[in-house]
Amino acid sequence: MTAAQIAYATQETYALEKHYYELVTLPTPVHFLFDSFARTMEQTGKNYILIPAAYSVLHRPLFFVFRIEEGEVPVYHYQHVMANRKIVRRYDPNREYWPDGR
Repeated sequence: MTAAQIAYATQETYALEKHYYELVTLPTPVHFLFDSFARTMEQTGKNYILIPAAYSVLHRPLFFVFRIEEGEVPVYHYQHVMANRKIVRRYDPNREYWPDGR
């Protein structure tokens, strides 16, 4: 079975990068974590990744939520970030995002 993956080089992924860099203090560039994120979501059957409060600029756990595109290889598309059960960042399809969180 081929491993799941994050949708690469899409506006949704560029939004994920931007929101990750705005909200997460981990020193690892997010694109190095994409495979780990996809593998974790596939193995747990969940459509989100949890970032602990210790690595959050909001000092609250962050849930990065994805939409799953089923197929031979599941593809995860970023949708939004939640903290305290509220959406704090959301992918906006009417906005143009740039690679590397710019």
